[in-house]
Amino acid sequence: MTDPFGAALAQEVEKAATELGLGVMVHSDTRDEDALDRYASLLAAQRILGVVVAVATGADQMVSVLRNYGLPHVTVGDDHAEEPGCVVRTDDLVGAHMAMQHVLQLGHEVIAYMDGTDSQQSRCRAQGVAMALRAVNAAPRQALCVQVDVVDVSAGKQAARLLLGLRHRPSAIFCGDDRLALGVLQCLYEADVRVPEDMALVGYGDSGHASTAAVPLTSVSRQVPELARQAIRLLAREEASHDGALVDEHVVIRPKLVVRRTSLHVNTRR
Repeated sequence: MTDPFGAALAQEVEKAATELGLGVMVHSDTRDEDALDRYASLLAAQRILGVVVAVATGADQMVSVLRNYGLPHVTVGDDHAEEPGCVVRTDDLVGAHMAMQHVLQLGHEVIAYMDGTDSQQSRCRAQGVAMALRAVNAAPRQALCVQVDVVDVSAGKQAARLLLGLRHRPSAIFCGDDRLALGVLQCLYEADVRVPEDMALVGYGDSGHASTAAVPLTSVSRQVPELARQAIRLLAREEASHDGALVDEHVVIRPKLVVRRTSLHVNTRR
């Protein structure tokens, strides 16, 4: 629930469930296996309809516990294509491709891509970035890859300082998470670097803070309301089957690029 995506998804899941006359219990993520087991036992005793699992990484452990208790579940955001079960996710490869293509079309020659390293989503985004660069035959020097261990505002701010210190610093930065982008924006403001006149900036996730930032942030929307609706649809489908059988289904949602002031076109930067 400390992750903007997780908090937004919980709200949308509740909305989607309410429309079907269902209630929602919320459990904050934990890596404690005993705590997971106790919680799954409690859910099983309540004879719940099912569980929406939304974690950035490490969903396997949680899914394994749910399976042990025979609890229907839908994993949102983390793709387990090799595992049986229901998955609803945004196509992060397409989302990153959209973002990088947008930046390239602005005419920037040196672009930095900043993201974490420990999730399937980040790996998909890296592939999308690479595809966009190959499509325009961009030279390797045109793309600077910055990997951070922790995805938060502080990490974005620190990484941006390093980029500004380069001899040939980028004129555009694409961040794989809005929190990183907001940290970059803070650093640019403190360094008197104008956005977007001197530096274009694009985030990912289109969190609530993106549109309310000092300079409204261009970001890729993961289409959270649709993710929630599809997750609840899959669980309700299992209830309607009456036989308790789980039917595997993978639903992939196309993201949407929301263009705001941080990435105005070069000819309209005023």
